[in-house]
Amino acid sequence: MGIDLMVHCNCWERGRCEPCPIDMSLLERPDKDCDFLRVKMELPLEEARSAYEQFGKWRATACEHPDGLAFYARLGNYGFVGLLEKDIEHLTEPAKRDQSVLLRTVNWVNTATGDTNNWVDCDFIVEDIDNLKKIDPADSFWAGTKIGAVEAALKCIRDGAEISIAMQKNLHWG
Repeated sequence: MGIDLMVHCNCWERGRCEPCPIDMSLLERPDKDCDFLRVKMELPLEEARSAYEQFGKWRATACEHPDGLAFYARLGNYGFVGLLEKDIEHLTEPAKRDQSVLLRTVNWVNTATGDTNNWVDCDFIVEDIDNLKKIDPADSFWAGTKIGAVEAALKCIRDGAEISIAMQKNLHWG
C-alpha cells in the first residue's frame, strides 16, 4: 500500500471526450464537491456493476488522458511518506512551518491516509516547495538517507500541483 497522487483532467467539461456510451442519468457530473465525472453511488447493485464496467472501458480512452487522469504518480509507500514529512519539516524554515500547506497536507496524509487539495491550495504547495531550504548533503540530518528520493518526491508533488492548477482540478492524495 502506498500514496498515489492524481489529478483528473478537465476534458469532459471542455467537451473533448468521446461520446459516453452510458445513459447520462446513471452518471454524476462534476460539481463543487467532486471534480470528476463518475457513476452514481445509489444505483442498484446489478445496474451499478454494468455501469461501472462500461464507464471504466469508456473512460480509459475517452480523451488524451488515460483513465481521465491528467496526472498520476506513486509518491511512495506509507513508511516513505512518513519519513518525507520529517524531511519537509527539516527543510521548512521554522517560522513558516505553521503556515505550510505542503507540511499540513503531508501530515494529514500520514494520519488519515488521504487528502485532497484544490487547485488554489496547490498554488500554495508550489510556493512552499519553492521556498524550501536546499538540501545540504553535509547536514548530519541527511546521513544515511536517500537525498535523491526526497528530491524526486518533492518534484512529483510539485508536478502534480502544477497540473492541478492548470486543470483547475483537485490534487488527490491516497
